[in-house]
Amino acid sequence: MQMIAFPEMCLTGYWHVRKLSRASFEALAEPVPDGPSTRDLLDLSREHGITIRAGLLERASDGDVYNAYVVAMPDGAWAVHRKLHVFEHPNICAGNRYTVFDTPHGCRVGVLICYDNNIVENARATALLGAEILLAPHQTGGCNSVRSRRPGECGSASDVTPCR
Repeated sequence: MQMIAFPEMCLTGYWHVRKLSRASFEALAEPVPDGPSTRDLLDLSREHGITIRAGLLERASDGDVYNAYVVAMPDGAWAVHRKLHVFEHPNICAGNRYTVFDTPHGCRVGVLICYDNNIVENARATALLGAEILLAPHQTGGCNSVRSRRPGECGSASDVTPCR
């Protein structure tokens, strides 16, 4: 399977979102699949014949906003997962379903975003729904944390900017 993967909320940005007012936060969101980002992903996927995965803030038809992950496939099909366990902004809504779908690559795929993967039952439920491959996009780093670094890993704790 030819696929290019981008991180959680890569199209809207991640670390600044928690500091935004409700209006600024909601202004970043767009509909899926009719928003400009999803349309662009689908166009690029068709043009290059690869599946493209990217994160954004999705505005649902009822106005709710979700941390979402779009999978655009070269045959024009698409899927979106709404993060189940959210904390990025006080006005972000939690998703309420697992996401498992067939791809034109001949495999069944599931998606869980970042913290969704920390709950083992989420991965188990996704597998029970038939996922053969689990896409697990996340946003990590950017904070001066106590996370240990292995030899050869890029950067060090002193190389990152602390979150405020």
